[in-house]
Formats: sequence, structure tokens, C-alpha cells
Amino acid sequence: MFPLQGNKIYLRLPHENDADLIFAWENAQSAVEINLHKEAVSKTEVEEWIKTRHYDLDLEKELRLMICMKDNSVAGSVDLFEFDRENRRAGVGIIIEENFRTKGIATESLFLLKDYCFKKIKMNSLWCNISAVNAASINLFEKCGFELSGVKKKWNVNAESEFVDELFFQCFA
Repeated sequence: MFPLQGNKIYLRLPHENDADLIFAWENAQSAVEINLHKEAVSKTEVEEWIKTRHYDLDLEKELRLMICMKDNSVAGSVDLFEFDRENRRAGVGIIIEENFRTKGIATESLFLLKDYCFKKIKMNSLWCNISAVNAASINLFEKCGFELSGVKKKWNVNAESEFVDELFFQCFA
């Protein structure tokens, strides 16, 4: 089933040699600022996570796919999380390495992921939460067919200790 092939990119399962990149992404200040997680992740935890994956959405409720260029360089990753088989939905997250941004890679990645989710595994909806100040992500998800469904007022504290709204977007099959 994997890799998923696109025009400029393909999506594949993580390899052990991806641990350094994933470790850097998980612990980047920008990840903390957009509230991907609150606690640091160790490199050992990332390595164990890669080694112990079964890549079974029903079992693990999550799936990370590496976004690769045709020359096999890694441009980022796209994630499904909080997978809910009964209600046929999951959350979506994406990260693109800075030198690969504004090249259409994130857009192509999300369209490949949507195609996989809606056509292959028959999901009904995908959703994401985006900080109201993250214009690039808002534009990306809107371009990929996600619609604003709600606003969580003053939901997260940013790096300047100010409360910012979080936007809830959905996309349906």
C-alpha cells in the first residue's frame, strides 16, 4: 500500500534512519509554539517508536508518513492521529522542512493523504486544529478543501504568554 506516489513526492513509512529528523521536528521550538506537544521527546524514544510501529491504524490510532522527493530526500512528514474507525475520522498534522516550503509539497502531500483516507480506507472526515495566527497552515488546509468548523477562543498560550485562538477545520469525503 505504501509508498503513495504523487507527481513531485511520495509518502512512505518511517525508516530507522529518519530518527534524527523526527527527533528535531518533535523538539523544535516552532513545534512547541504551535502546540504540537508540551514535553520534549528523547532520541531514544523516537528510535523506539520507529522500531515498534505496526503501522496498524486500528491498533495504534496513528500513522506517520515521511514526505519524500523523487530523489529520496525527506521534505517533511504528514500524520494521522486520534484515528476513530467507528466514526471514520482522524486528525491530520503536517510539518515541512524550511527549505522545502512554498514549493507545493505540503499541498500535494495532503491531497495524497486525503485520497488514501477517503478512497482506500473509506474514512468520512479529516480534521485539524490550527493556531489562529498560523496563516500559512490556514491557507494550506483551506486550499486542500478543509473548512473552518469552529473557534476555541483564547485556547493556547504562545511564546509571548498571550492567549491565542485555535481554529478547528474539517474536510469530508
